[in-house]
Amino acid sequence: MNVFDNFSSEQNIFKDETALMPDYLPTDILHREREIKEIVSSVNVLMVGRKGENLFLIGPPGTGKTCCSKYILTELEEHTQRILPIYINCWEYSSRFVILSILASRLNMIMPRRGISVDEVTERIVEGFEKSSYKGIVIVLDEVDRLFTSKTGDKEVLYDLSRAKENLGINISIIAISNNRNILANLDDRIRSSLSPRSLEFRSYDPIALKNILSQRAKLAFFSNVLDEEVIPLCAAIGLNHKGDARIAINALWKAAKDAEKQGQDKVSIENVQNIKSSLKTEEKELGKKIDYSIFNKREKQILRIIKKGEIETNDLYKKLKAKENEKRNIRNILEKFEKLDIIKIDTKNNKRIIFLN
Repeated sequence: MNVFDNFSSEQNIFKDETALMPDYLPTDILHREREIKEIVSSVNVLMVGRKGENLFLIGPPGTGKTCCSKYILTELEEHTQRILPIYINCWEYSSRFVILSILASRLNMIMPRRGISVDEVTERIVEGFEKSSYKGIVIVLDEVDRLFTSKTGDKEVLYDLSRAKENLGINISIIAISNNRNILANLDDRIRSSLSPRSLEFRSYDPIALKNILSQRAKLAFFSNVLDEEVIPLCAAIGLNHKGDARIAINALWKAAKDAEKQGQDKVSIENVQNIKSSLKTEEKELGKKIDYSIFNKREKQILRIIKKGEIETNDLYKKLKAKENEKRNIRNILEKFEKLDIIKIDTKNNKRIIFLN
């Protein structure tokens, strides 16, 4: 007997599995009509040659920030050939030079293999824009926090882009995405003044929204009548328990269906959802570790190692670090930096400051 004989090649559950994948882009974004309207209003002025508004989309993970941004870029590209839409994930492309190089490449400028300066890249951007028929550029910087953790001043690219109208004659509208409510506090006054950013908050999805989103995806992903009626409410509850995270709810639905498929079932049951709950918790722990610790100095890494062992009171941290009185201010500054980056939280209990990982 062949090892594959016990596995059916027929698809009894999934009609189109891609509808449950993280990078899937729906043709209709549910429960984000207000946010989409706000973003469109901010970039629409580029079409008449005016300077676009710079937006910071703020909110917890899985609240539709990336999805809405990609949806708007797609709609923009279909609507006009006069605005260049660009999406960049700053976790993958985190340096000032690389981001500007991507912009030059999208303007059909050939970037040489040899190293060139930022000024030379900027010259190519201007040349490419002048040769094009574009009136402006909309650039989405997803996970923009990554620029703030760099030691090499890569957040300077925000200044470059925000001053493009004045310095380069190019209208650019920036849409920056972050989970961190305090992200704007990390901007120095010069960059903040140049950006003049407006923040747009994406609130967590409520139970009705999560169920509607799951139902929309389920119609695309599954054949008819393969989900027990309690599966979608249960997956929505999982998302709700993770601060209204639609991503986690959708992932739970996909994993439950995969579990049913693995068991050779024709339907997805609540037992399948229960089966995959532990794997979801493990994944979330791994997602929470998405910090590039290599960018921190020796003292910062030492502090992180201590905090990772468990919550600690501020004075106990000083003792473990053997900090002298004149070093405590620097340690407080480091803790403030970590808090702004959403790496740690600091609570006050019984008049003591307690530090723990976020």
